[in-house]
Amino acid sequence: MVKRKGYIIEKVADMDNLRNAAREAQRNKNPRNDSIVAFNANPEPKLQALREMILTLNFPETQYRHKELQNDYGKVRSLCYEDYYPWNVLQYAIMRVIGRDVFSGIVYDSFSCVPGKGTHWGVKRLKMFLRRYPEFKWRVQCDGRKYYFSLPHYIILQRFSRKYKDKKFLNLLEVAVLKFESGPEYMKIFEDEIEKRDKRSKHRRVHEPSLELACV
Repeated sequence: MVKRKGYIIEKVADMDNLRNAAREAQRNKNPRNDSIVAFNANPEPKLQALREMILTLNFPETQYRHKELQNDYGKVRSLCYEDYYPWNVLQYAIMRVIGRDVFSGIVYDSFSCVPGKGTHWGVKRLKMFLRRYPEFKWRVQCDGRKYYFSLPHYIILQRFSRKYKDKKFLNLLEVAVLKFESGPEYMKIFEDEIEKRDKRSKHRRVHEPSLELACV
């Protein structure tokens, strides 16, 4: 049995970790964002306050905001996001501590959000398989509808409890990261949204994949 790790929350709340997380969370973001501008005006007191939130598990109320993005193929994604401070900084602070454990626990052929394994890496990997196994002529590309909203949080926490024995850190994940409602019982919330989106898609250019695409 793998030995579980402890003293995680102290590492997350370390001031150096929080400073680095604050810098990393600003990458690829608009520097004129109101939340980022307010934070950069006086960062140290805010990081001290965030450290206190982490250690006491006393966080302010937050409201998820929703935004729809449409890609070049006409696919619409409904995203939920929060302010840069304290939520984005907190998420980066956590991942700086446990990121290696998280990414080491997923299958090797996971792309896109995995550091060093973007979409282009995935394409190269697919071409390699097609060359190595020419008997396989086809591939299937699919997507899970409302995937993250359908994940039961108790399963996620169970998996983390196998790696970490720090109960306060597990509580931090539950309070600060897994605070939105999820699971199959909450999927009904999105039924109206899905129905409206499907109606809109009838009047929108939709990408039709070519059968030849599978034979890269």
